[in-house]
Amino acid sequence: MDLAQFQQHRIIFENVELPKAALHIDHLGMYGNLPGMSDATSEWLWRFVICMGRPREDRSENVIRAAEEVLQLCRQHKGHLVANFAKFFSGPFEPTFYDDWVWTLEFLLAMAKERDVCHWTMPLLPGDPHYGRSWEEISADMQAGLEQLEKRIRPKRWWQLWK
Repeated sequence: MDLAQFQQHRIIFENVELPKAALHIDHLGMYGNLPGMSDATSEWLWRFVICMGRPREDRSENVIRAAEEVLQLCRQHKGHLVANFAKFFSGPFEPTFYDDWVWTLEFLLAMAKERDVCHWTMPLLPGDPHYGRSWEEISADMQAGLEQLEKRIRPKRWWQLWK
């Protein structure tokens, strides 16, 4: 899937479609875009966007912790973030990306305060290789593929090389 196809996807958080910028919110935790971010929050942002065709959930306290930290750092380092992000992001981004990230973080925070567990996903679209398949089917295929790969690359003992 190329970047243009990926840009058609949207993350759905608690049944609400997030702005396109949410697809790249993990960049807030990379490349020193937001100085002082904790490793745990950086990892949470990275994991947040790994949801294509996969239902995700997390305890609201984790969502609140991450969203509050990132939101505070975004407001504190807006100039640095906007300048630094352009250096490391090669894809197309809209001039409103900062405002979209702030809106997304505020929305995550508001939703998380209303429930114990938060849910999100990025639905597959027609044309995606796994479109119409359940996460269970997709994971079973991925597991089978990993097992096949392991069989091919598992090192053989020296006496097995001539078999």
